[in-house]
Amino acid sequence: MKIRDFMLGFTTCNVDFKDIKKHPDGEGYQEAYKKYGESLLVDFPPFIALSTKPDKMADKEDPVIETRLKQQLENRYTRAVYDMPAAYLVYVDYRLTWLKDIKITSSAEIAERAPGQSLTDLFVVEDYFRHHAFIVTSNKNVITDDKKIVGISLSQYLSYKPMAPAGIYLRFKDNVSVSAPVTAQFTIELVTGEDKSIKTTAAAVKLAP
Repeated sequence: MKIRDFMLGFTTCNVDFKDIKKHPDGEGYQEAYKKYGESLLVDFPPFIALSTKPDKMADKEDPVIETRLKQQLENRYTRAVYDMPAAYLVYVDYRLTWLKDIKITSSAEIAERAPGQSLTDLFVVEDYFRHHAFIVTSNKNVITDDKKIVGISLSQYLSYKPMAPAGIYLRFKDNVSVSAPVTAQFTIELVTGEDKSIKTTAAAVKLAP
């Protein structure tokens, strides 16, 4: 894969991935993950899987965020899910935990940076999970302007003190390159406003100049 075509994404959920199997119908999702791997997290992330169950395992909704999501999204392609009459109702999820930092490292040298060295400043926000192109800030504002939420650096993104996104996709800045093909595993660490750290490592990917 050309490095310019590579996207690094992550999804968040209010329960640990392993806890989904505790739901009566959750084992099917576990089996699907074993079969499809990380592509399942892109197309059908855990929070969407939970939304299809009778007991959604959802946190209690925040009335302020709910109202602002309605105001921001009701005239666009989607609407927040609660109590909104609509011919076409789309499930929209959000978090109540704000992020202080996003740390990205690689197991291999990228752009002349040694393995384990921070790569965070080399990424920009490319997109969000479908119907989730918005940022909920720590003071519960909702930002939907594409110019403010897409194509921005991670430092810009973090300046909003954003609630953790349901799903977000990152890409390297245009000037980032590798001199030769390299196989790397990327690790993303999320640091919450309460200094809780959540870390995950993606499957290995081969990047070419």
